[in-house]
This record gives sequence, structure tokens and C-alpha cells, in this order.
Amino acid sequence: MFRFGVFELDARTGELWKSGVKQKLQGKPFQVLLALLEKPGDLVTRDELQRQLWPSDVFVDFDSGLNTAINGLRFVLGESAEHPHYIETFARTGYRFIAPVDVVDVDAIPAAARAQRNQRLRLAALGSIVVLVATVVLMAVAIRRPRADAFQFRQVTFRRGQVWGARFAPDGHAILYTQSIVRPLPLRARRPLMAG
Repeated sequence: MFRFGVFELDARTGELWKSGVKQKLQGKPFQVLLALLEKPGDLVTRDELQRQLWPSDVFVDFDSGLNTAINGLRFVLGESAEHPHYIETFARTGYRFIAPVDVVDVDAIPAAARAQRNQRLRLAALGSIVVLVATVVLMAVAIRRPRADAFQFRQVTFRRGQVWGARFAPDGHAILYTQSIVRPLPLRARRPLMAG
């Protein structure tokens, strides 16, 4: 295992960790990083990297492939060629790993320290899962919550009379009711009461 800055690279599993969080690094960028970490402080030429990363019977655009791998590696490490913290570029010659590197034999790490590291990784994964589940639940509640403007009220009865047996329709969008309305007689239909 190689340790440099906030990074740890496990050469056996091919995993790169940044402050306990696993980073995506695969293929040629991983192989370039491993080649540089095996010779920290030394110049690793482009020819050496070509022999190590691409077999002699494979015909590819080596320069383009190596440049892409270095750019991908720098992206994961969070640095640029202009301001290197880890990989120094020698134009058309090669690269040198400039950060201090600690090489740790994983088998020599005490079991308690390995258990503590694994516990931290499990807690980080559990925390990520909890945040993801909480986000999904909050989004589901927000989507299902009716908006205030979704409810519309409209008077369906008259001001006079009495409503009998109001019920919601089976579709839930209408109200069914019966109403008795007392209507006054028209004026000409009224007869004066006469005593008599």
C-alpha cells in the first residue's frame, strides 16, 4: 500500500482512497500511478511507461494514450500540470512523482488498525446510504404533497333551503346531494287574506 498526501493506493486491489473515500481510478491511469509510485523521486521516461503499459505487439497511438492517462490521473488527484503537487512533467521526456510516499506492507498492519480502517469505511458507506435514503424520502414527500392551489372550493348549494344526504361521488371529484328549497310564491299568485 502506498500513502501520499491524503491518498492511499492499495496495489493489490487496485483501489485508490482519498481521506477514506474511494476514488474512481482504473485502467491506464492506475497503471501510470503505480509505475510512478514504485520509483518516487525518480524520472520515469515515456519509453519506460510505453514498455510497461503497452505490449510490443499492440499498435496504438502511444502519445495520445499516455497523455489521456496522465490527464485522467491528474483529474483524480486534483492537480494540474502547471501547479503539480504529485506528478512533475518533463516535456517529451517523462514524469516524476514528487510528493513524499510511504510504502506500507498491508500484512504488517496490526489487525486492530485494519479493523479500525474497515470500521471507518463501513461508517462512511453507511452515512452515504443514509443521506441517499433521506434524499429519496424527502423527494417522494415533496412530490406527493398536494399543493395549496390544488384545492378549489366552489359553492354547490343555494343560500336557502336544506341539504339532505350529501355524499362524495365514487370518483372523489364531485358531491352528490339532495336539497329541498322553499320558494316563495310569485307576487300575483298571492291573494290577500280577507276576513269574513
